[in-house]
Amino acid sequence: MHLSYYFIRQISQYLAETICDWQLGTAFSQEKDELILGFHLGEREFFIRAQLTPQWASLSFPTHYAKAKANAVELFEALHGRRLLRVEQFHNERAFCLHFEQDYSLLFKLFGNRSNLVAYQGGQVIELFHKKMEEDHHLELDSLHRPIEHSAQAFIASGGNIQAFFPAFDRFVMRYIELQGWLQLPLSEQWQKLLTLHEQLLHPGAYYIGTWKNKPLLSLVEHSELQVRHVTTSPIEAANELHRLYVHEVVFLQEKQQYTKQLEQQLKRCENTLQKSKERLQALRNARFEELGHLIMAHLHAIEPGSEEVEVFDFYKEAPLRIKLNPQLSPQQNAERFYRKAKNQKIEEQKLLQTIETKENEWLRLQTLLQSLDECHDFKSLRRWAKQHGFAGQSKADESLPFKRFEYKGFQIWVGKNAKSNDLLTQRFAHKNDLWLHAKDVAGSHVVIKRSGQKQIPRDVIEKAASLAAYYSKRKTDSLCPVIVTEKKYVRKPKGLAPGQVIVDKEEVIMVAPAPFE
Repeated sequence: MHLSYYFIRQISQYLAETICDWQLGTAFSQEKDELILGFHLGEREFFIRAQLTPQWASLSFPTHYAKAKANAVELFEALHGRRLLRVEQFHNERAFCLHFEQDYSLLFKLFGNRSNLVAYQGGQVIELFHKKMEEDHHLELDSLHRPIEHSAQAFIASGGNIQAFFPAFDRFVMRYIELQGWLQLPLSEQWQKLLTLHEQLLHPGAYYIGTWKNKPLLSLVEHSELQVRHVTTSPIEAANELHRLYVHEVVFLQEKQQYTKQLEQQLKRCENTLQKSKERLQALRNARFEELGHLIMAHLHAIEPGSEEVEVFDFYKEAPLRIKLNPQLSPQQNAERFYRKAKNQKIEEQKLLQTIETKENEWLRLQTLLQSLDECHDFKSLRRWAKQHGFAGQSKADESLPFKRFEYKGFQIWVGKNAKSNDLLTQRFAHKNDLWLHAKDVAGSHVVIKRSGQKQIPRDVIEKAASLAAYYSKRKTDSLCPVIVTEKKYVRKPKGLAPGQVIVDKEEVIMVAPAPFE
């Protein structure tokens, strides 16, 4: 009910009694969808905080407010320094207006997700808080009054249409009426009950703050379904308690759930990598590349050139064995091919063992983090946890940037987002001596390590960037991925190549496990 006509009327009455003849000293925003208005009379101060997000709109009244030296945007500057003459509450509407000297006005339009603040001079709109709500440019103040004639005869004639005669009764009040059993009464008795309720809402004896259907709510009547947390006789205290409840229970839970989701996603990726690495390791250990090479060399005399397969006696298992061959290669070359695979197999096994050890440690770390996060029960402990574990200040990557940015051991690693972004990164943002990486022979992101004046880039930084190049490619699910590493000066893009395509003149290839930045 904090956005109902009845409660807004209480707020506007309080403001009329409290800050008329005060001056508006400042109006600024330093948080998205939040506006702070600061009034003063001599050394006395009064603040109004308007929080107007699509999910939540409310007014609250902090006793003091520290304005940041940076990131604060001044708004409604035409009203600064002007004296407040009167406060106008619009009849049966969720809006009121502050009227200042020299015919300036500031409208508080509290219409749920369409809430806004609108400044006027001489009845003409001069500024909007939410500029995207362009229809508010045509909003006339006089049109906001909604006079309603309360008539028992008209109510009965309408068949008991409550919303037509009491449009300010919101869903919560209608539920209250239902619980009272009034809807089963004769219409004449209903009318008397509704009038009594209307008067009670106009002159509430107390304000009840709590939760209804797991959401913060302010009520002007005792309601059996409201889980009450606080009761007060002050509308300002009620507004502040509701704001506190919203911030510390709704916003807190949302932020905690966001961190939980991030950790659970990392845990799932870690478990997937562990499973695939163990499966790949078992498959490699079952492979017999070196033995197959030995068997081919032992039976060279029996293999015809151009053969696609050969049957030999497997003296390791003492049984016949068919070996598939590459008909384009000689028998000796086929043996060499298996020896190369055996060599690569040993390298891959070592990499897989390292990956398994790393991911098992990572799994334990993530489980510990989830447990410690679960023990955070308020904003203070949550913010301390976030700062301690490197989550503080995290936000989604700025979508206006043409690429993702990461920092690892003091080095900037930039990753293209798509084909167009890859071209921008490589052709415009990469210096000729920066390192350039890309998963070999598959589509994927261009990755650049900014050299930043450093002659040498540590091997672990290169491997970290290479794991990102592998992760942001078509090989992201492979246990190991070959990645090209070269200086940007060896990467060129002749005319006619498709977006994201380049030619690499000189390269080194390293094998890494695909992994996101963690």
